[in-house]
Amino acid sequence: EDAGRAGKPPALFWLTAPPGVEEQILCGIEDAVGPDVPVFGGSSAANSLDGALSQLARGQAHSGAVLLSALYPSGEIACAFSSGYTPTEHRGWVTRSEGRRVPEIDGLPAAEVYDRWTGGAFSAQLGGGSIGAESTLCPLGRPSGWAGKVPQFLLIHPNAVDGDNALTFGVHINEGDELVLMKATRDDLLERIQSVAGAALASARPSFRPQGALVIFCAGCMLAVRDDIDRVVQGVTAALGPTPFLGRFAFGEQGCFVRGKNQHANLSIAVVLLGQQEQ
Repeated sequence: EDAGRAGKPPALFWLTAPPGVEEQILCGIEDAVGPDVPVFGGSSAANSLDGALSQLARGQAHSGAVLLSALYPSGEIACAFSSGYTPTEHRGWVTRSEGRRVPEIDGLPAAEVYDRWTGGAFSAQLGGGSIGAESTLCPLGRPSGWAGKVPQFLLIHPNAVDGDNALTFGVHINEGDELVLMKATRDDLLERIQSVAGAALASARPSFRPQGALVIFCAGCMLAVRDDIDRVVQGVTAALGPTPFLGRFAFGEQGCFVRGKNQHANLSIAVVLLGQQEQ
C-alpha cells in the first residue's frame, strides 16, 4: 500500500530481523504472498554475540522489530545466495533437537561428535564454553537441494557448547536432519564474494547492466578476516566493475538458492543487483 501497488507482489523483499525468529518470519511472508517472491536480508548484529541489537528504519531505532521493504524497481533484479564452504566426509543425523539447541547427533552428545569430526578442535570446550569464533572455518551444513549439478548446503554456525555437551546454533534444526561438517580457509572467506557477485550477474539476462548492488556478508566471517576486509571490497569490484554497492554484516543471512525456497542460514553471502537491460 505504501508503494501504491496494493495486490501486486514486489520483485523482492529486503529483510532485517532480530536473531532467533528468522524462519518464522520467512513462513509468515510466504503465507501472505506465496513462495515465489525472493526474500533477501540479514539479521541484526552487534560487536559481540551478547551485544545490544537494534533495527533502524525511517530515522528511528527499534528493539525486537521486523523491518521489511518491498522493492518495485523500474528495472530488473538479479540475485545470488551462497556459502562458499566445501563439504567433508563427516556427516550424521540429529537424534534429539530442541529448536536451535541440539543435544544429540547419531545418539551421542552433539559436541562430542563435533569434536571428533574436527580432530579434537573443541576438546577444551567440552562441558561448556563459547565456540563461535573457533567454529567459523569448520561449521556444519544441511543439504538443501541443487543448483544445476552443484549440491547446496544451508550453513549452520555452532555458537556454544552447553554443560551437557549439547550444541547451540543460529539456525533451527529438526530431529532427523542430516548434518555435514563443512570446511573453508581464511582465503576462501575473502575470495568467495567475487564468485557470488559473479553468480548474481550470470543469473540475469545477457544484456543486463547492473546499476547498483546490495550485499550481505556474515559478521562471523567478517570477524575472521577483519584485517583484510578490503579484499572483500576488491572481490565485489572484480565481479561488478564500477557498480556502486552497499554492504552490511549480519548475524544470520536470508536468501534463496533457487526461486521459491527462501531460507535462513549462517556464514553466508547474499548479493542483489539492480539494473536495466541495455538498449
